[in-house]
Amino acid sequence: MSSVLPNKPPSEPVMALLIQRGRYGLWDESWEGPGGGYELGKDATMKYTALRETKEETGVVVPPEAIFPLVYRGTFEHKGLRMVYYTSVTQLGAKVPVTVT
Repeated sequence: MSSVLPNKPPSEPVMALLIQRGRYGLWDESWEGPGGGYELGKDATMKYTALRETKEETGVVVPPEAIFPLVYRGTFEHKGLRMVYYTSVTQLGAKVPVTVT
């Protein structure tokens, strides 16, 4: 689940980048934030995993300094595997054009 939680009443509309899953699988057609898995040898840190996955899934390039430190870490079981997920906060200073393909 993705959430947008402003820490004070916003002076402008709050916007979030969400993607919709395809029509297959356990979470078919659900909306969520970009995400994916850490790739050994490719990602130096979880922060760079988030940057890479966001670019791969949306085409949006997020500058590393826009991601704040880790906010939450959780785990769950999925198809017999223990999954670990991390939540962080990203703030972009300007609107980023997004092309939907």
